[in-house]
Amino acid sequence: GMRILKMSRSEVAATTFLNCSEFEEYKGNSNLNVNSNEEAAYSGVLTLKHINVGGIFSFCGTLNSEKSANFNSFSESNISGAFAVGEYGKNENLVVSSKATLRIEGSLVVYGDLNLNSDSVLEFVGDNSSVHVYGKVSKGSGATIKGNYTDTSNKLK
Repeated sequence: GMRILKMSRSEVAATTFLNCSEFEEYKGNSNLNVNSNEEAAYSGVLTLKHINVGGIFSFCGTLNSEKSANFNSFSESNISGAFAVGEYGKNENLVVSSKATLRIEGSLVVYGDLNLNSDSVLEFVGDNSSVHVYGKVSKGSGATIKGNYTDTSNKLK
């Protein structure tokens, strides 16, 4: 007969979404702008007026945008931690433009509307992400929401 002498399992290293230890604190002004040909990565606790991303943007920590947050066409953004757009009672919107990708590992709160334009992607990473939208959610044709998340506002169906 056949006898098993030793069973071995391949050890798969746990991968992390972002290597946050490599990110520096943001030292710019209250308007964060990442142009289409740029890459930027920051960490910490940050409150801004506006966020405008055209290139590749990564952030670890707590990120707040008091006003608008726009992720422009073909941009790619990765956020680990907490991300809030707007302020309670003020309708500020989160816009993910056509063919843009926004990945969140953690919590997303939008005090205004969440606008997912055509062929955009909102992706939740990991198993413990949550989202709450106070306003409306609009999805253009081909817009997708992926991953495991808890929709505390029940609006992302």
